Amino acid sequence: MKQKIVLKVQMTCEKCRRNAMKVAVAAPGVISVAVQGNEKDELVVLGMSVDAACLTKKLRKKVGYASIVSVEEVKEEKKKEGKKDKAEPTPIQFSYGYPSWPPCYAIPIQDEFPSACNIL
Repeated sequence: MKQKIVLKVQMTCEKCRRNAMKVAVAAPGVISVAVQGNEKDELVVLGMSVDAACLTKKLRKKVGYASIVSVEEVKEEKKKEGKKDKAEPTPIQFSYGYPSWPPCYAIPIQDEFPSACNIL
């Protein structure tokens, strides 16, 4: 369930707006955050099942006074799949790795004197 939450937050300066947006974006389920209003004192939060009360409580702790203006469910418009105007581009697959080197062979060395002592 996608929802739109409008919160009125006491934001007097740009630093307060930035902090409020950081707190709102950090909440679980939030997709986007925007500032609106004549005095830029309202936050519009779009998200999937966001807890508005919890978000308001966090904003009160970090920024200042905050209150819930409205909570609405957003209905998504379904696209008609009758015609496809644009063809989807085919993805290109890349292979990452090291270049292949020729194999290294070990050649056993025969000793001229197999019974000789190796410790000298």
